[in-house]
Amino acid sequence: MSGTRYAFQRAPATDPGAGPGNGRALLLFAHGTSDGAGAEIADRLAAELTHRDLFDEVAVCFSLQDPRPAEILARLSSPRIFVVPLLACDGRITRDVLPGLIGLADGRERVTLCPPVGQHPGIAGIVAGMAGAAAEAAGFVPGATTVLIAGHGHRHDPTSAGAARRLAEQVRADGSWGAVDCVFLSETPTARHWRTVSSTPDTIVVPYFISGGRHEAVDLPSLVKAGESDVSDGRRVVLTPAVGRAPQLAFLVLDEVLEMARNRAPEMA
Repeated sequence: MSGTRYAFQRAPATDPGAGPGNGRALLLFAHGTSDGAGAEIADRLAAELTHRDLFDEVAVCFSLQDPRPAEILARLSSPRIFVVPLLACDGRITRDVLPGLIGLADGRERVTLCPPVGQHPGIAGIVAGMAGAAAEAAGFVPGATTVLIAGHGHRHDPTSAGAARRLAEQVRADGSWGAVDCVFLSETPTARHWRTVSSTPDTIVVPYFISGGRHEAVDLPSLVKAGESDVSDGRRVVLTPAVGRAPQLAFLVLDEVLEMARNRAPEMA
């Protein structure tokens, strides 16, 4: 799928009505980036789900880059389309931006909007697994290590920070780590202040970003690095890949779609 402008795939043709997807399409929605470079994780995830042959069609769309939801919805022929937001929380983009973009599209009556995959209960297990792998690779002792959930945050909307803090509570409940807390990009404490938030010798920062992009590649690493240069006291910090890169994410997407289908969620009008 990488390299195409529409990031669109269709499963192998089958008899009408008898296909593996039973007339269902999956549309992954990500924030994207203004420079058009924010499609990597969404494209990879869509390719993986296409190969599983569970939907008649699989495609991706974005808010800030092409293709947009209306463009892809016009290309999908399945009678029912499940839209899964590759977002961490039920914030403004999920509440306002995405429904608005879908509302502009022809065929929107076929759409079922799923919750953001970042709110799936299985995310806590993914974070714990990523932190555990990072600790093992770095030689950190979990009981002497702090795990910091790095969320986006927002100065005027508590939704993002609230989601990160709930996730931290879930990971903390395991009792394996010295501490579990949060840092943010756009509110305090920022990721630059990881030394203040963490009091243990070692720290693992897990980016609570589903679709990666500049926040994973540039913004968060820059803040963590700036915090390292503030003081030289021998404390160690490692940064894991974004949560959206975990291979288990495909299973969470499928679980959300199955749950919505099972409940016969109302389609968007």
